[in-house]
Amino acid sequence: MTSRLSVFLLVGLFAAATLQTAGAQNNGQSNGNPDSPQDRSDQHTVTINVNNIDEIDVVGSPTITVDTLNAWVVDSDGTGSIDEVTSNASSDREVEVSVTSTNGNLANIGLRVDPDANFGGNLQTSSQGYIKLLDVSESSTNDSQDVYTGFSSVHNESIDLTYEARANASYNPSDNTDITVEYTLTANN
Repeated sequence: MTSRLSVFLLVGLFAAATLQTAGAQNNGQSNGNPDSPQDRSDQHTVTINVNNIDEIDVVGSPTITVDTLNAWVVDSDGTGSIDEVTSNASSDREVEVSVTSTNGNLANIGLRVDPDANFGGNLQTSSQGYIKLLDVSESSTNDSQDVYTGFSSVHNESIDLTYEARANASYNPSDNTDITVEYTLTANN
């Protein structure tokens, strides 16, 4: 009987130990013991600040050779363009053009530009399809003029520029005239 009692006690102790071990497992939840294994997590907030981005990049150095007086001559190289217009502004933007510096006799020459009409804004050319920057018999340049208006949120858009020039009989052919044409990306006025 002692051997049966011993076996019974041994089985009882084994069963109690098994139940206690099973009860101690808590599927990753703390049982109050800081050394017990558990899943832990924490979080933080990532803030993303995006600056206003307005970029314009003009490339090329067109050269126009006038070989007929008082007639518009096209830039045969086709080397001028606004290579990139990028803006993330939610308000309307515009591209303006102006002549910022010159040398030579302005009263005897003319310059105009015909921008590519495939850009996403409203093209602001004359009925002939160009924007006059300066012209014969005008001794000064025109003020800043709109090229495209009413667009926003563009990325890496390009605008081909075709220039035309003319000269009258009073232009001295030994002079070369260099004209700096400036394009500005700004808020739509």
